[in-house]
Amino acid sequence: MITNGIKMLNIIIKPRFAIRLRRERERLGLTQQEFADKVGVNRMSQVNYESGKRYPGEEYFENLKNIEGIDEFYLAFGMHTEGISTLVLGAQSLFQAIAQSLELECDSFSEAWEEATRCAAINVDEDSTNSSKLLTETVDRYVAGILGDSPVILNENDLIGILQNVEEAISRNKAHISPAKKARIVSMLYGQHRILGSVGDRMIDDAIALATEE
Repeated sequence: MITNGIKMLNIIIKPRFAIRLRRERERLGLTQQEFADKVGVNRMSQVNYESGKRYPGEEYFENLKNIEGIDEFYLAFGMHTEGISTLVLGAQSLFQAIAQSLELECDSFSEAWEEATRCAAINVDEDSTNSSKLLTETVDRYVAGILGDSPVILNENDLIGILQNVEEAISRNKAHISPAKKARIVSMLYGQHRILGSVGDRMIDDAIALATEE
C-alpha cells in the first residue's frame, strides 16, 4: 500500500510502468524468476509485464509488499521516495483531517485525492506541457463538488433564497415571529435543503405554523 486507504492499482500511472518495473527489479538485484516467485506469478507473466505486452492485476500489486525494499512510490509515479512518501502521507493526513472537520463524504474525498495524485504524477513522469493545467482543472472541479456537499459550509445563494421564501411565507400567513424563531426556521429549512435538494412552500408554511404555536 502506498498511502492509507488508497490502493496502488487505483493511482498508478500506466505509461512507462513496464520500464519502471524492470528498473526496480534490477535495482533490487532480482532475476525475473525471483521477482515473479515473490509476487505469485510465473516468469513469462513477469516478462510480459516488463515488456508492456500485458498489465498486472490487483493481486500482483498487493503482493508487491512481499518484496523487501521495493519502492512502490517509484513504481507508481516514477519518483523514488527519499522523503516524498513522507510528504504525501503528511499531506493526505492533513486533508483527511480537514475533510472530517467539514463532514465530507470519505468516498468523495478519496476519489478526489486519487485523481489529483494521478494528474500530479503525470507532470513528473511524463513531463506533459498540459499536466499543470489538467491538475488545476481537476482540483477546481473536485473542490467545487466536494465543498458543495459539506453540511458545514454555507451556500450563500441557497441561504438567501430560503430566507426570502421564509419572509414571503410569513407575510403571506400574516404570522408574527420573533427574530430568534425566524433564525431557527431558516436554519432548519437550510438543513433540509442540503439533504433533500429543495424545500417547498408546504414545508415552509408548516415550519412557520409550528413556530407561531410555540
